[in-house]
Amino acid sequence: MYIAQRKDNFVRLRQTKTNQMKKILFSLSFIFMTILAFAQNPIITQNTSGPAACDGTATIDSALVATNEVWMGTGMVLQQGGNSISGLCAGTYSVTFTTANGNMTLTFTIGSGVFNPCVNFSTSATATDATSAMLCDGTITVTATGGSAPYSYTWSNAVTTGPTLTGLCPATYTVCVTDANGCVSCSDAAVVDASAPIDSVLVFSNNSFPNGTISDSLYTTVITDCGFIYADADSAAITNFYTTSVDSIAAVWTVWGNGGTVLAQYTVAYGITNPANGGIYGATLILFCAQKANGVNTIIIHDQVQYSSVGINELNTEGLVAVNPFGTSLNVSFGQELIGTVSLIDMAGRTVKTATLENSVSMSMNTEAILSGTYFLVINSSKGMMTMKVIK
Repeated sequence: MYIAQRKDNFVRLRQTKTNQMKKILFSLSFIFMTILAFAQNPIITQNTSGPAACDGTATIDSALVATNEVWMGTGMVLQQGGNSISGLCAGTYSVTFTTANGNMTLTFTIGSGVFNPCVNFSTSATATDATSAMLCDGTITVTATGGSAPYSYTWSNAVTTGPTLTGLCPATYTVCVTDANGCVSCSDAAVVDASAPIDSVLVFSNNSFPNGTISDSLYTTVITDCGFIYADADSAAITNFYTTSVDSIAAVWTVWGNGGTVLAQYTVAYGITNPANGGIYGATLILFCAQKANGVNTIIIHDQVQYSSVGINELNTEGLVAVNPFGTSLNVSFGQELIGTVSLIDMAGRTVKTATLENSVSMSMNTEAILSGTYFLVINSSKGMMTMKVIK
């Protein structure tokens, strides 16, 4: 009887241990399956923003119901409670917590993020107004902060390596600054006429050659014309020019209203200094009507022409005819056979369309996909270069 009782006790003890082992295996199995179900460590981490920063974070996935959290790092308790922690430097950490099936400890790593050198880089531009609408003596200075020297500067109307641009007509200008890390920041600044009432003078400042340097300035022409309403003017520019001798040109100025309607057109002759050198020349046209006592009575137009050193052998643009404004196609006739290229360039200096001339006396360019606006038609041939402003 004693032996039978001991045997019975041994069986019950063995059964108890077996049940406990099953519970342990079940818990381990649940934990293993929980981790496996995530296919990765169920700690969601965010690396630091830079090597020296301590702004990393870690969060226990919400699908894993956890309590009694203890966050550990560098051998010490960093935080008790909470399913997330912040302010972590790069390194390895652990978190212990309780689930419905027991305790769990998981390790995780906070990585070091790559520092963004451009994050605080910015520029600001300060302008000094022109003395009057007829003078181009405004200035702009740009200041860069948060970047790394040396800096390079790209201006919307000139090529320069400095932070200050002078000799500016009333207009809005853009400057982009690039630092030593390749970060780019751009700013706009307006140079305005400081003397003229804003309701009596219209100023149009064109940048016909964004990447060029002005060689010289042609004289300012003043024309009295009361034949149209100045307030209706929407834009104005030099639309054509041609050589009349080895040291003079004739420029055609056009004033447009809304929708590209031509309000007025003027042909002005200019003498060219140092014609053998060629280059880009600035020009100014002033329209005035004293009878317009109220409202706009003055229009000031600033523009540029590029004169070729070819002189009298330059392409004769008097024979150039373009349907202007144009629509789904730009049709141009040259009045002579030309070999070369034709480019359509937008006001930002980007080439939007090109065509090849092979003993051509005319051409038709498909412009259906081109947006409405003002463009430059640039013709380069063995007989010279010519620029005409066109509008769609």
